[in-house]
Amino acid sequence: MFNLIFSRKVKLGKYKKFCTPSTYKTIKGVKNFYSKIASSYDALHRDEQEKKYSLALAMLGNKKLEGNILDAGCGTGLFEEFFKPGRSNLTFFGVDVSDVVLRKFKDKLKNRSFNVFLVCGDLHNLPFKDGIFDYCLMFTVLQNLPKPVLALEEVKRTLKNCAYIIVTGLKEKYTTKKLQKILLKAGFKGKIVNNLTVNEYIAIGKLE
Repeated sequence: MFNLIFSRKVKLGKYKKFCTPSTYKTIKGVKNFYSKIASSYDALHRDEQEKKYSLALAMLGNKKLEGNILDAGCGTGLFEEFFKPGRSNLTFFGVDVSDVVLRKFKDKLKNRSFNVFLVCGDLHNLPFKDGIFDYCLMFTVLQNLPKPVLALEEVKRTLKNCAYIIVTGLKEKYTTKKLQKILLKAGFKGKIVNNLTVNEYIAIGKLE
């Protein structure tokens, strides 16, 4: 288990026209909001999030989660609570900007059949080497990012060739066309599903 706190200013530059306005103008705004609601987050959102997890895993089909998995914007660890691996040859790396939600995540780590490492940091500037992850999960994260394309490109840097990414986008904020445009700009190709039982589109992309 480890925590890593870091920061770096990121210039918008060429990414500006591809960046949907975020709910928060700064990463600090994201951190402050989720730190405040950390104690009630699970009770408020568990049912909705678990529906998305089930749908996303079904979309993967016979491609089972394994190896090194980046949970980008992991929050309180709801996915890791939900996920029941058939075997334990996988390691989760959870990254979140809020140390408060990560402490809640840490409290859940007992009796896990897989390894979990937690990192407090900014998705626009990940502290990982190139090409080390087999999968990336980004559930209910994209709308919070001041620079979503830049963050996705940073995620892409850390993925292995032919790795997969699961991304969700709030329907009240994105159209399927806009979500697809963001993913393509970041270098991911795949499919987007609009399931009427959840409040987000679910996209599965592959690193080409």
